[in-house]
Amino acid sequence: MFLAWYLALEPPVLTGLDEKSTPPDELPLTFSEVHDHFASLIESDAEMLYVVGLMAHLCPWCLGEYELWEARSERYRSAYRRLAPNGISPSTFERRGFYGEYFKRQSSIPHGY
Repeated sequence: MFLAWYLALEPPVLTGLDEKSTPPDELPLTFSEVHDHFASLIESDAEMLYVVGLMAHLCPWCLGEYELWEARSERYRSAYRRLAPNGISPSTFERRGFYGEYFKRQSSIPHGY
């Protein structure tokens, strides 16, 4: 449903997602498992706060429970802005492949997330 719609927005060459290895219905669980694994570290890591928060901001319904991810997005934005008051530097994402290119562009938006 919504996840399939989101995956149609971002082609596999950008997301690295292959529906054969990660069916769309499993993506929210996979994302949550990765998030939960790093949860104890995220509050002190501006990059993680930015990346996870932005993804949750752009598409909370794709990650699982809408209200949970929407709230995390807001909390993570506040936390990352405390660590990086002027926003995260696009240079953070240089030489990081497609991941880096995507988030470098996102972080270049004036007054963005």
